[in-house]
Amino acid sequence: MSTFAPPPTYADPVITDERTKRSQFNPLWLKWFLDIAAFVSASGGGTGGGIPHNSLTGLQGGGTGEMYHFTAAERSFILDLLGLPRVTATITTAKLTVDGANGSMTFTDGVLTAHTPAT
Repeated sequence: MSTFAPPPTYADPVITDERTKRSQFNPLWLKWFLDIAAFVSASGGGTGGGIPHNSLTGLQGGGTGEMYHFTAAERSFILDLLGLPRVTATITTAKLTVDGANGSMTFTDGVLTAHTPAT
């Protein structure tokens, strides 16, 4: 596994030229960010080659269609505990062609629960 240096927290992210009083991004931090970007790119991140979050097996606490990290019952309990309102809303998406059909997305408590693509 590739590794890279820890962030240069000993240095300020922005430095000021004492003579001109102009601020600039610290080159130490710039190098660190570029190293991270190269690492992420090499590991398939940011290029579409990564593993989709909801395809990871064994990490989802819910069942099929429960795209959060616990079951629907646990999520419901948390919403009740926090006193958050229950909201279900459906929005219509515009058809993509003259002869196409509108689509829709239904959200329940902020989670996409149904989707019909527009055509």
